[in-house]
Amino acid sequence: MALSKSFQKGQTILACQMCEEEKQKPSGQIHDFNNIKCDRHAGKICCLFCTDCEEVVCPLCITKAHNTHYMIELSEGFKVAMEVLRDLHASKDEDLTKLNTQRMTLQTIKTEVQARYSEEKRGILHQEKVLTELVHEQSEKLISKLDARLNKIAISIQSDEHQTNADYRATESRNQIFQDAIDSKDMLKVFKTVGKE
Repeated sequence: MALSKSFQKGQTILACQMCEEEKQKPSGQIHDFNNIKCDRHAGKICCLFCTDCEEVVCPLCITKAHNTHYMIELSEGFKVAMEVLRDLHASKDEDLTKLNTQRMTLQTIKTEVQARYSEEKRGILHQEKVLTELVHEQSEKLISKLDARLNKIAISIQSDEHQTNADYRATESRNQIFQDAIDSKDMLKVFKTVGKE
């Protein structure tokens, strides 16, 4: 009996304060928490949010797998999920800023290394013109060592650059998933996106 009362309570249609505050919906519209279909049990409507598993559940889900878990109303679960998504989105924004700073730092280092390389090479080539054949041979050795040193540094920077770019793309992709979930106004998508994190 108490369980059926909580289902009715969980299925009440409530105005979403977050939508009103953020003007994502006109203030007269509300989220209908009665139409979230269970993706595990055909024809069942989700009525509560399991905080232990971080997912919406129908009565059949509760009896089969969630009967000892802590449940809250869908509207409260939605608020929690939106907050989690916003926190994840903000965190990814910070990560993107840091990764972008790292990319710019690597580019600066690369430019400085290239400038130093060019300057040293000019000095070596000038010395080559002035000195005898013996010094000419020495110059070739110095250029070879310098090239090897540049290659070693360039390979290291290129590896860091590739990793940073890959991390940036992956973070940007995850961040877009979070933003898409936030912008979708699709409660199930919000719950599923949070559940995957």
